[in-house]
Amino acid sequence: MRDYRAAYDEFSVPALAREVLSGSFNDGINAAVECCDRWAEGSRIALNWIGQNLVEETVPFEALRDQSQRFARVLHARGIGRGDVVSGLLPRIPELLVVVLGTWGSAQSISHSLPRSAQQRSQAESRRRAPSGRR
Repeated sequence: MRDYRAAYDEFSVPALAREVLSGSFNDGINAAVECCDRWAEGSRIALNWIGQNLVEETVPFEALRDQSQRFARVLHARGIGRGDVVSGLLPRIPELLVVVLGTWGSAQSISHSLPRSAQQRSQAESRRRAPSGRR
């Protein structure tokens, strides 16, 4: 086993990136490819999900890739492109991953809020903006 100092001295971010990423810092890194698409061959499981009503769902990488690419095509068809920001308001359900990966895969940024936190932020903003004495 190497000691910490030797590992620290030998560590290189570019070397690690070349070893573990499909893309490169020079040519670009697509987060959807790195997180999903590259794992889609075979029957690898991307997500084991248990919903509020205890219904279980297993989502393979292949299905997640296909659904997220479909969502990316919908964004493209609506004129949403590179550099645009997609805002989402979804609970923690499997479709949230579809939206995030589809957005990343088509080179947009995503701004996501969970419904409860969005409501809390909205209420906090309302309280902040209310005149003194009306909180």
